[in-house]
Amino acid sequence: MDTDVETIAHELRTPVCALRASLLMLLCEMRDQMPADALVLLDVAEQSCGRIERIVGELLGTGSRGTAGTDTVLVVQPITPLVEQTLQALRCYARASKVTVRLQTRSQDIRVAADCDRLIQVLFNLLSNAIKFSHPGSTVTLRILATASAARISVTDYGDGIPRAFRNRIFQRYERVRNDAHTPGNGIGLSICRSIVQQHGGKIHYRSALGRGSKFYLDLPLASVTIKP
Repeated sequence: MDTDVETIAHELRTPVCALRASLLMLLCEMRDQMPADALVLLDVAEQSCGRIERIVGELLGTGSRGTAGTDTVLVVQPITPLVEQTLQALRCYARASKVTVRLQTRSQDIRVAADCDRLIQVLFNLLSNAIKFSHPGSTVTLRILATASAARISVTDYGDGIPRAFRNRIFQRYERVRNDAHTPGNGIGLSICRSIVQQHGGKIHYRSALGRGSKFYLDLPLASVTIKP
C-alpha cells in the first residue's frame, strides 16, 4: 500500500472510532430522552461512521474481509434501500443548501450485486455534488429504474452545468469544475466513483448543458439471482 494512504488511514481510524463510540453511547443511554428527529440524525451519523471505519480498516488490511486494499465483496440486494440511506444521510445538507431532493422509483425490487459501503460511497458523492452545484430553491431528482440488463440510477441537478472544455477530464483525479476556495472538494471523488462502479461491472456517465444543469447515470448489472426474504 502507498505509505501516504496508509498513514492517512491510520490517523483517521482513532478519531472515527472515538466518534462512533460516543454516538453509540448517546443512542444507548439517552435514547428515551431525545426527540425523534435527533435520534434519526444520530442514527445516520453512527451508520456513516461505521462505513468510514470499515473502509479505513480495509485500507489498513485489518477489516473483517481479512485482506489489504479495497477489494469489493458483492452481495445481491435491492438497490432502493441503499439510495434511501444515502438520501437520509444528506437531508440536512440539502436543507441547509435550500435544495429539495426527490426520489422517483418504479419498483422497490430492483436487485444488484453490490458492496453496500462502496455503492453508498458512490451515491453519496453523486448526490452531494448535485446539491453542492444546485442553486438555492432548486430541486435535485434521484431516479431508479430497470432497463433490459441494468439497474439505472440517475442524479439530476439544475445548476450551471459542466463547462465543455472540462468534460473530457471530469473523471480524472484532482480535476474540479470550480477551482475556488468557496467550493469544497479535492477533485478525486468522481475518479473514485468510476473505479468503484467498474469493480461492480457497471458504467458511470453523464450529460450536461451550460446553464441547465447535469445528469449523472449509474448503470449496474441486474442481479442474476434472487434473494429469498
